[in-house]
Amino acid sequence: PDSFFSASLAGDTHALLRSYADRGHPFAEVVLPSFVDLSPEGGVSGRLEVREGPATSIGDVQVAGNETTRENVIVRETGLTSGEAYSETAVE
Repeated sequence: PDSFFSASLAGDTHALLRSYADRGHPFAEVVLPSFVDLSPEGGVSGRLEVREGPATSIGDVQVAGNETTRENVIVRETGLTSGEAYSETAVE
């Protein structure tokens, strides 16, 4: 049960952080302040505290090392726009 709980918590934490990273907060942190046992079988209850960190946006998109394709074409194909909220998914 302990390893299942740890794996489940890690997965949930990863999903939560990914959600924040996709909405302009790539430096968000999840803090586990406390957990309380609810049952003899090992059931637990707790709360996760999310620290958003600073809001982050896309700056200038720069292209380096390209010698054949026009820079504006490469920038357009990235799908990134200067000033938009950072999204980890979009950057990948």
